This record gives sequence, structure tokens and C-alpha cells, in this order.
Amino acid sequence: MAPEMARENDFDWPIDIWAVGCVVLEMLTGKGVWSCTDSDSDLLALIGYSEELPEIPSRLSAMAKDFLGRCLVRSPYARSPAWLLLHHPFISL
Repeated sequence: MAPEMARENDFDWPIDIWAVGCVVLEMLTGKGVWSCTDSDSDLLALIGYSEELPEIPSRLSAMAKDFLGRCLVRSPYARSPAWLLLHHPFISL
């Protein structure tokens, strides 16, 4: 869930970019993106109202970290758009 969804704001294409980042991160690590919460309300508060981002492991390649860093940005319109991500070297491998 993107931060703006947890805050119940207007939704647009950046939600999908956040979701892509979460799915790719889960595929690369084999673990859920958020693993440090005790309840759903704690998870929603963490995602929607903290400044915390999902942890990107240092063992990932520089290209993977850059791709994820472009997707997992708290400010929705600061996330890279899909057309730009499709040309990212991580996707071109």
C-alpha cells in the first residue's frame, strides 16, 4: 500500500509505481516489504504517516537499488513514471 493510500488521499498513477517497487523488492528478497509491525493500525501508521521507507538490502546490485529508489519515494509525484522506468537498465537486463 502506497503512503497516500494509507492517508486516504486522492489516488493516481504513482500508487502503481509504489506497488511495482514493493513487488520487485519482495521478489528480490523473498520477504514482505514491511515486517516490523504488530497490528494493521500500526502498519497503516508506519506506511502513511512516518518517513520510513522499505529497507533496500545493501547486497542488491546498484541497478536494482536505483530502480527501487525511484519507485519507493514517499512523495507520489516524485516517483519515476512508468515510461521512464521501462527504460531503466535494471529492466533491460
